[in-house]
Amino acid sequence: MAVKRIDTEKCIGCKTCVKSCPADVFRYDAERKKAVVQYPQDCQLCLWCVTECPRDAIQLTKDNVSGFLTCWG
Repeated sequence: MAVKRIDTEKCIGCKTCVKSCPADVFRYDAERKKAVVQYPQDCQLCLWCVTECPRDAIQLTKDNVSGFLTCWG
């Protein structure tokens, strides 16, 4: 899996990662007002969340990261 965690210091709670992830990896924690990585095992390595995050808050593991993989439609 590529998504490791979201840096809570950088995350502004904009929900961009939640809305942009085609694999539904993220959830919004309303109590903390931050996005969280809920299903990291479902990450498809598209890196769309990293591209879209306005604060560069998404941290990746070095495991299995092989660049952009976009095969939709």
